[in-house]
Amino acid sequence: MAVLRALRSWAEREPLLFVLAAAAAVLAAASPGYRASLPWSLRPGLLLVFTGLLSASALLEASGLLGYTAHRLARLRAPLWLRVAALGAAMGLLSSLVTNDATVVVAVPVAAMLAEEVGAPPGVAAALVTAYINYGSSLLPFGSPQNLLVWDTYRPGLAAFVAATAPLVAVGTVVLAAWSRRVLPEASPPPPREAPRVEPRVAAAGAAAAAAVVAGELLRHRLAGSLAAIALAALVLGPRGLLEELDLALVALLGLMVSVFTYLGSLVEHAAPWLLHGGPLRVYASSLLLSQAISNVPAAAVYIAAGAPWRPLLLGVDAAGPMLVTGSLANIIALRLSRGSVGEMHRAQLPAAAAAAAVIAALLALQGG
Repeated sequence: MAVLRALRSWAEREPLLFVLAAAAAVLAAASPGYRASLPWSLRPGLLLVFTGLLSASALLEASGLLGYTAHRLARLRAPLWLRVAALGAAMGLLSSLVTNDATVVVAVPVAAMLAEEVGAPPGVAAALVTAYINYGSSLLPFGSPQNLLVWDTYRPGLAAFVAATAPLVAVGTVVLAAWSRRVLPEASPPPPREAPRVEPRVAAAGAAAAAAVVAGELLRHRLAGSLAAIALAALVLGPRGLLEELDLALVALLGLMVSVFTYLGSLVEHAAPWLLHGGPLRVYASSLLLSQAISNVPAAAVYIAAGAPWRPLLLGVDAAGPMLVTGSLANIIALRLSRGSVGEMHRAQLPAAAAAAAVIAALLALQGG
């Protein structure tokens, strides 16, 4: 009974982590192939990078820089939707260079704090900024894991890649801005108070930690870059302070999501091969829908293995990101960091994302898809 009570308590505290852990346990018991892939299917290298990014974010938050940014945004004389759009567009541009998952770790706390300052729902503001980041990260090959997979496999050339993704970035950003005006309430005047004090030494350490992770990725020294970021955070915050700041459950959630969804995706080609072949419109639509079930990175890997055409595949998996919470790892990270609800995220993202996806489908059809 004590074990059952503990499991129930865990399921109530961490429902998504509990479901993924249970799914991994069932797969390990039922499938020798999945069992043999552990622990490497958890992608320990990716988890190390993510822990390094969380360490950098912990330093930036401890420095007061994120709170200061939210404080200044809350006091701008502009509609709330426009302030959220400006933050999202800037972070979207950044994410095209340093990946959406890394950018969400820094941007979501700012969006949530901004919303709290002006009496708006933090989960809604965080979800909208995450959607802007998902669209912005589509522009370049370095913006997301699925973009890197497509780029590394097909090597279409940078100009061709940007020409393919730019319409999605433009349409998604404009539609999302229009939708933001409806979904975000009018802001209340923020309470009069002084701006949070920024500690330059800690902020510089946070920037250095983030740079170490990014440099490690670009120079293919992942282990060194991520460990340097974690060590720097432990030095500044203290080992205990860092452990208190790190969301290790989120790290576990990321690993289990990649492991379980990638394995489920590998079964698709055997169960429904017709999904993976056909004209551009079918590839676009089916990859977008499959991404909602298994996330867009595993979906991209499945279609690449089947030799799908790169352009509709790229558009499908990128358009899928701002839809259901399962469509992108960035959504899972944002939901956890903002402490919002799945319903809030879907209300904030899904209508605009569905409209943008329909426009891209129409463009593909007009181009002979």
